[in-house]
Amino acid sequence: MRSLLALAVGVAALGFSSGPEVERPSGRFVFGSEDSVLWTAHADGTEARRLTRSDADFEREPEWSPDGRRIAYSRSDRCHDEANGVCMRIWTVSADGTDERRLIPLKLPGLLANRPVSFFEPTWSPDGRRIAYEQSIWESQRSNLYVMKADGSGRRRLTRLRNARSPAWSPNGAAIAFTHRPEKGANREIFVLTLKTGKLRRLTKTEVDESSPNRTPDGRRIAYARWDGVFVMNADGSQQRNLSRRAGSDGAPVWSPGGELVAFASDRGGGAPYIYITRADGSGRASKVRTPPLGGDDLDWAPEQR
Repeated sequence: MRSLLALAVGVAALGFSSGPEVERPSGRFVFGSEDSVLWTAHADGTEARRLTRSDADFEREPEWSPDGRRIAYSRSDRCHDEANGVCMRIWTVSADGTDERRLIPLKLPGLLANRPVSFFEPTWSPDGRRIAYEQSIWESQRSNLYVMKADGSGRRRLTRLRNARSPAWSPNGAAIAFTHRPEKGANREIFVLTLKTGKLRRLTKTEVDESSPNRTPDGRRIAYARWDGVFVMNADGSQQRNLSRRAGSDGAPVWSPGGELVAFASDRGGGAPYIYITRADGSGRASKVRTPPLGGDDLDWAPEQR
């Protein structure tokens, strides 16, 4: 049997930080880098490569499609001729970086024409046929959730709230978790929307903002971020506990394909944030993945492509 030291050295050579706390992870990351473009890498940090090569100012919030063949993300576009006419649109790209497609047009129809409207946080339905996302109107500071077909057609509204954000599908596609301020000036809490009935159910009620809900592959737990760390709770909101056990900039938690690990963005090393991985049961310490630094809280984790 190899010693723990030999194991640690071997794993570090593969691009994953040394330490016995987390075994070598499997799967693939996609993430937004420090220079505002998308990258992919194996979950152990190896074979990191730049995915997109556009001249956009921002590319962020990438998410793998369920089959691992495409990535949805938000990207800056110039919607108007004015100097501040930059907005965000939803795009998709193939896993090899080819076939980029804008799903929402630059010029919007009807009442949205010539208004500063942006679209963020695309997330695939479990069957890959739909994408939920946030539509934000800057001048009114309102945001709501919408859904469209994977080709960008059939856009329709899901919520009529002041500031619904960060949609996350349930594994059966019947519900979406998201964040919302229940009243003006309140903290941002996590809610669940049942799509068939439109019923809202509140999962958290705390003294701080919650963000970035993300469900396990089996739907039984939700990871999310707060100012004081990355948390995990049951799908009904019970048993909330801190995984990262650190006050600071830890965010964007995502589950490993098997649900036993959680990756998140953290600046705990100083400077730009990097990807860290910890066990979902809270044991051990978080380990750093050796990839290029992140541009923010933008990452997703998928199985190796079949």
